[in-house]
Amino acid sequence: MPPARTPRSSPAKPYAPKPALRTSDSAPAALAPSPKRWTRAEYVALFDHVAVHGAVGFEHAVPGRSEAQCRRAFVETVAPLCRAALAAKGKDE
Repeated sequence: MPPARTPRSSPAKPYAPKPALRTSDSAPAALAPSPKRWTRAEYVALFDHVAVHGAVGFEHAVPGRSEAQCRRAFVETVAPLCRAALAAKGKDE
């Protein structure tokens, strides 16, 4: 009868950290730093624009910001915060 096979265990590999991302100016767009953060004044200007014009026509809503940036900031930040504030106010009464 042949001997029973035992599973081979591979030797433990030493931990090797991944190389750091390039931070030079020649980095591809995917690795480039993110655009500047929105300021409180920009969020207020965006909110005021939507209060007057509705959630359309974001191209000139905030000076220095693109239409896509304004729309995304409204949909992902301003609108959810407004909803949450209104929901919280309703719970207090």
